[in-house]
Amino acid sequence: CSVVAETLFNTYDMGWPLHRQRRIFERMGMQLSASTLADQVKWGTELLRPLWLEAIDQSLTADVMHIDGSGLD
Repeated sequence: CSVVAETLFNTYDMGWPLHRQRRIFERMGMQLSASTLADQVKWGTELLRPLWLEAIDQSLTADVMHIDGSGLD
């Protein structure tokens, strides 16, 4: 599960492509293909989908949304 979390973090927060992450894991002794990492990203995002849907529901039903003037990433 920590490989999935690490891959999701590196993909969505750090913006690292999967082929770069594959090389990092390879240096740590883990032989993973980019397609295997893509499968893990898909699996991890499917697990997080209920949280994402709940966040959307709570945002849309909120009386007030606190948004500042900066752009959204």
